[in-house]
Amino acid sequence: MKKTFLILIILLSKTSAFSQTLTIDPTITAATIVAGSEEDSKYKLIKNNQDLINTAQQATIVAVNAVNNIQNKIYNGLMQVSAVLKNAYQVKEAAQSVGDILSYESDMLSEAKQNPLALVFAVKVQQELADKATLYFADISGVILQANKSDLLMDAGERDQLLYKVNLDLQTLKALAAYCYFKVHLAIMQGIINTLNPFKGYVNLDGKIVNNLLSNWKH
Repeated sequence: MKKTFLILIILLSKTSAFSQTLTIDPTITAATIVAGSEEDSKYKLIKNNQDLINTAQQATIVAVNAVNNIQNKIYNGLMQVSAVLKNAYQVKEAAQSVGDILSYESDMLSEAKQNPLALVFAVKVQQELADKATLYFADISGVILQANKSDLLMDAGERDQLLYKVNLDLQTLKALAAYCYFKVHLAIMQGIINTLNPFKGYVNLDGKIVNNLLSNWKH
């Protein structure tokens, strides 16, 4: 009885040990190996691409820095242009504007001589515009171009800004002079100059605009 019981225990132990034996499926193993290999390949590809991106970014940064350096050199070079040459160009431009203003006024007076009423208008405009233009240019030579004067308290940058403003004002005066000349010229060409009031209907309004501009002009 004891012997039979012992044999039964041994058989059960073998059965239990057999049931715990590791089973390896070749198909699953192969699929796992392939999947692992593909994952490793993809990881290497991603890493290589990331390295390329980093290299490209570094090259871009270097290129941008180089461009910025070039731009800074160009900008600094332009900013360091001789103030004398810059002022000389601005003064020449101002002188040209004054010459154009006087030329328009001279032409307007020449045409306005055909009628006394037109001449009165032309003389008034000519005096106002010519006086302002010559005063502007006198300020350029007498004040703006004066350097190293402690009482002026004006550096090169401020002088350039003032010259720029004067040039803008002279351009406006030149446009106004041209406007007045062509108004007188058109009036004469159309025969309106021979009426009782040569500026009736439109010149009264235009004359008021011109007078307001001249009287309110900040010098």
